[in-house]
Amino acid sequence: MLKFKLLTLNILIYAVYVNAQTDNFEPVIQPEIIIGYTLGEGFIWGVELSALMSELTINSQTMKVGASISYFWTLMNDKSTHRIIAVNGLVETNYAECKLGFGQVRYKWGYGLRNKNRAFGLMFDASGTYPPQSPWLGVRTFIFRNKDWAWKKTSPYLMFYGYMRTAGFTFK
Repeated sequence: MLKFKLLTLNILIYAVYVNAQTDNFEPVIQPEIIIGYTLGEGFIWGVELSALMSELTINSQTMKVGASISYFWTLMNDKSTHRIIAVNGLVETNYAECKLGFGQVRYKWGYGLRNKNRAFGLMFDASGTYPPQSPWLGVRTFIFRNKDWAWKKTSPYLMFYGYMRTAGFTFK
């Protein structure tokens, strides 16, 4: 799993670097701390790192395009903690953001937490704000096959969350 995380982070950094050499857009890395609630379960918290790599203009609307990696924990009703990691493509405007990608949910259990269970699935995320300096609110869902995951009876995880947007770090 560590190799997957390092590979994903290296791809994001390389893509930002290559784009910085070829485009007038200044790539931005944005860290975020997410706090929210999983519907029917409990509290969530986590971190996300977004890399905005390019800019598109469609019908005078400017959109930024990039990728993100997120890692967060979900506190379940039975007091267990499920960890979800996701890699997403993203499209962002000044007021809204949409992400689509793949994720994995993990849970360690048993004596000494030696046993692991994993399930893979599709991640969708939509968030927005108004005005741009106020907190962002969003909804995120993780859809997986029920037979792959014995720890939550129904798919999906449906999460409502909020975060404050940071200015980010530029690379030019």
